[in-house]
Order: sequence, then structure tokens, then C-alpha cells
Amino acid sequence: RRGARTVLHGGLLQHLASPEHGRAVAAFWRKNRADPKLKADYLLSAAVYRRFQESLCEALDAYEEKEDTAIQEAAAHIRDMEQKRREMVQAILEPQRVDVLGDGTTAVYTFTGNLSDSPFAMEEQEQPGPSWSATFLREEPICASNTMPELHYPETGQALTFIGHQETGGEGNIHTGAKPPWLMNEEKEGERQIGPSYEEFLKEKQKQKLKQLPPNRVGANFDHSSQTGD
Repeated sequence: RRGARTVLHGGLLQHLASPEHGRAVAAFWRKNRADPKLKADYLLSAAVYRRFQESLCEALDAYEEKEDTAIQEAAAHIRDMEQKRREMVQAILEPQRVDVLGDGTTAVYTFTGNLSDSPFAMEEQEQPGPSWSATFLREEPICASNTMPELHYPETGQALTFIGHQETGGEGNIHTGAKPPWLMNEEKEGERQIGPSYEEFLKEKQKQKLKQLPPNRVGANFDHSSQTGD
């Protein structure tokens, strides 16, 4: 790991070149009597690891230089776009503004300052002094009749009489004069009943109890509404 850069499998290569790994490999070979010719395949010499470090430093330097170049190009692009945006805003604020004064003189105002001296910035900063120059030109005032069509209204006509707001007796909505729901008087709880009465509940409970009895019991089919003789 170098700064904010991490080398893939760099820790493994560092462990293979460490003395601890060499002693562990030698002990494993003695204990298991492995082929000595294969022992070199599991070790990394110090010279090879040193060459790896040198090539790694060169690769990291080249990568960081490439990243710095990309960052500088991106920053230059951002500065260029910001400059174009400022030029566009200044070009919008530069057109002349023509006003007609009371004595018939036409005043042409041309914005000549920077963006910080614009009328929009003056409102926030409240800097004293004008931020634009005024050039007065002697010419005829612009007649309003030349730019706007003349409107003709009828001189006489039937007058309208206001008869007041018409109430609909609580119908409609609040925009038509009706009373809103949250101001209406609610019915008393005692005047309306929700669900069956207590007597009906007892009758239904008795019916459910009779249904649980055997259907062939004595008196199950007796008609209680029939009349019997004396």
C-alpha cells in the first residue's frame, strides 16, 4: 500500500519473501520429506522481490502522473465552461435599455460594468453610486398609440344591479356558502342506535344455543305458535 494506492496481492508477495515464510517452508519439507527440487517454487528470493518493488514504484509513478494529467484537464474544462457562462451572462446584461423621460427625452442606458456591478448585485450589496452610464439622445418620444391598439367601449348600456350573495340553504360546499362539515352539529349518541338491541341479542343467543342441541330430541319440532285445546 502506497498512500491511497493499494497493490493487488502485494501483501502475499511480501510474505513469500519474508524470512518467516522461508523457515516455515524448510520445516515443512523436513517434516514431510518432500522433494527438494520443488522447494524453490514456494519461495521468493530477496533479489526478485527487490526488482518487483522497483518496477512497482515506476508503475505507480506513471499511474499517478496519468491521474494528475486527467485532473488538470478536467479542471481546465471546468474553467473554460465557467468563463463561457460568465461571457454569456454579461452579453445578456449588455443590451441597451431605452426609457422615455417626462420631457420627451429618450435615455439610452448601456451596462458597462462587470457582473459584480450589475443591478442584481446592487440590490444585494447596496453599493453607492451608479453602476451604468447614461447617454441622452434627443428624439421624438414613442407614442403609446403606435404600439398598443386602441380599445373602444360602449358609452351607454343596461346597468347591472347587485342583489347580494345568494345562499343555498347549506347545500354545495364552502365556496358556495354552505357550512363546512366541522361546524355542523353532530347528532347525540342517544338518538341513534348502532347494532341490535339487548332483547334482540338475547333472542339470537337463545337460537344459537338451541342449534347446538341434538336435532332429534323430544320437543325439538314443537310449534310454539300453535294453539292447544283446553
